[in-house]
Amino acid sequence: MSTSQSTGMTRMTRSVTRKGTLQPGEQVIDISTGSTSTAFQDIDPFKKPYNPPPATNKDDEGFKTVQSKNKKAKKEDTVTQKQKEVMNEVVQATLGRKQSQQSETAAANESRDNNHPIQPNLTKNITPMDLDQNNDDHNAGDETNEIPDDEDDIIDIAIMAEKPQFKVYFDLAQIPGKSHIGKVNLVKKLLAQHHIACFPGRIDAKNIEIDGTIQKQYYYVFKCANETAFEKILREPIPTKIKIKQQDGKIVEQDLNVTFNKIEKKEIPAETQQNIDEHTIFVNKIPAELMNYQIKGVFGTYGNIVNFKTFMRGQYQNAIITFDDKSAVQPFYYTWGIFINQHLVRVRPKVMSEDKLHERTAYYIKLAGLPLNTSAFDLRGFMERYNVKYLDIPRNSRFNYPLRYCFVYFQNEEDFQIATKQAFCFKEHQLYWTDVDMKTCHRCGSPEHLAMHCDHEDNRPRYKNRKEVLKGFRQARQERNKKYGSYAQAAQQGRNRRQSFNSRRPWNRANLSHDNKSHDQNNPLPLLKQWKN
Repeated sequence: MSTSQSTGMTRMTRSVTRKGTLQPGEQVIDISTGSTSTAFQDIDPFKKPYNPPPATNKDDEGFKTVQSKNKKAKKEDTVTQKQKEVMNEVVQATLGRKQSQQSETAAANESRDNNHPIQPNLTKNITPMDLDQNNDDHNAGDETNEIPDDEDDIIDIAIMAEKPQFKVYFDLAQIPGKSHIGKVNLVKKLLAQHHIACFPGRIDAKNIEIDGTIQKQYYYVFKCANETAFEKILREPIPTKIKIKQQDGKIVEQDLNVTFNKIEKKEIPAETQQNIDEHTIFVNKIPAELMNYQIKGVFGTYGNIVNFKTFMRGQYQNAIITFDDKSAVQPFYYTWGIFINQHLVRVRPKVMSEDKLHERTAYYIKLAGLPLNTSAFDLRGFMERYNVKYLDIPRNSRFNYPLRYCFVYFQNEEDFQIATKQAFCFKEHQLYWTDVDMKTCHRCGSPEHLAMHCDHEDNRPRYKNRKEVLKGFRQARQERNKKYGSYAQAAQQGRNRRQSFNSRRPWNRANLSHDNKSHDQNNPLPLLKQWKN
């Protein structure tokens, strides 16, 4: 049993019951249909076992590997030595400054009163090794790991992180014009002229009631760079002159005072906030290609949604959904994931206890060897038969396609042991149970080797470069020329086809034949009568 710290809670992983490739005659369960088969007989990929290359200490590859490892170790030692030298310089400079200050203070005290003995300098011979010799746990933050007795030089990073947010907004309706972007650009130029530093913001809107009708009012929200600009922008309206075109076509300058307001966060009572939290759920692991209407359409079947918010975290979307009824949240206390199209997203209530959250990450394991572009919806039969509560298929951080392994989550130890004792396959691909942190082959999923030593045939399409694409075009053109010949030959063949086609039509043949007795240029009616008959 191994533990790992992640996102503020302890995750527990279990050791795998069975690992490695299958033995001849071992029973394999198809993960999609549930049918059983025998290894090395019914599944083609199992017929070709992996034979690792012989490892010798005298070959060139082994020598190069050892040499590269030695270079890497020397580089790390050099970096570590440089870090130690810098640390020694910093400590010596700090201790020298403190020693000089203490000596001056001691000399002043001695000259003032010889009856008071000078206190010894306890930090005279402190080294970086002394500062860390009693600190075995670097995450504990003990007092022995701090440089003492100089409060003026210590900066509290937590205080630096709690800088106030100087957010202001102005109403776009107070500036004449039709374009919101034009109004915002005018205000940005105005702030630059008055030397007021601010960060780019966003256009926001809210519904207000005017004379019994609800209208939408637009604002521009931004943040000032410092407190001086914040106080200056709120002290008084900023005057400016704008040019307005009248109905008669004349352009007139008009004085305009732009007023800015401070954004004040409304304080919600604790009871009201608790009530809102009980109606709220968190949705994680939402693929970036899913739209908001697709997410709301699925969760709208559980209840009426009163608040919906999505935001990006890495390559996934997260959502915060609030319902008007508390009963809409109850199913998600025992349901860990919901299908949106072919994707499975993770769901949990906001007020779930720490013990319940720990149970959701206590029994999970890695299943490798999935075919390309496998989705969680393809494995729904396996999830139902073996009581899998959630299944997470990670995605490539660069191209955003699903990887060839997944993490399977169980609710209890019994379901975990039942599933991991079985051998599975999916679409004629062997699947491997492995530990969560174990590296596996990107081609076949085997934990016994990596992709560089894998002889499994990869069916992924290989991308062609520019030369290969042009070569394909040339070959296609050469084959077309062999079939039709040159352009002149193809044109002659086209003329021959047209002539043969025209010769099959009797009216054209009669017109082209000058020996026809009925042919008379001055009187074409007999020819028309003959054609009609």
